[in-house]
Amino acid sequence: MANPVQWFQIQGKNYKALQAFYKKVFGWKGSATPNGDGGMMIAPEAGGIPGGIGPTMDGSACSSSVYISVDNLNAYLKKVVKAGGKPAMPIMDLPGGMGSISGFIDPAGNFTGLWQAGAPAKAKARPAKKASKRATQARGKKKTKKAPMKAAKKAAKKAAKKAPRPSKTAKKATAPRRTTRRAS
Repeated sequence: MANPVQWFQIQGKNYKALQAFYKKVFGWKGSATPNGDGGMMIAPEAGGIPGGIGPTMDGSACSSSVYISVDNLNAYLKKVVKAGGKPAMPIMDLPGGMGSISGFIDPAGNFTGLWQAGAPAKAKARPAKKASKRATQARGKKKTKKAPMKAAKKAAKKAAKKAPRPSKTAKKATAPRRTTRRAS
């Protein structure tokens, strides 16, 4: 199997009861999830895989999921979309060097997770592209166009402040006169 199942997730509204059930029946041991949601991380034992038992993410009654091991979450999420699936969970880095996870909905509506071992996937994301020479020049042109406009506006404001203001008598002389009509 090229991409083996490497993680399981069991979720429910009453996740505390689920945790107690799996501890009692299978003797699974776990520790609290670092995000404080009340979930429990199950450490792998001989011949097993790690997993988790916790609350459902969408408020549904219950769900079970498997996480498939991949070497590049971003690349596999692109493959999922090309094949007709839909991304369902953003890439999330796990604590303690446990890698990163993401998930998708398959064409039948099932959630399936993806797991990438090792360093956080977000840290491996492509660096931002450098701006092209044209984009850099275009940004420079915009700045040079705005600078003269700003300077002209400032100069106009200063000139308006310094301009002599008409006196009150001059205002009255130029103001239109009101005429009143007498009722006949």
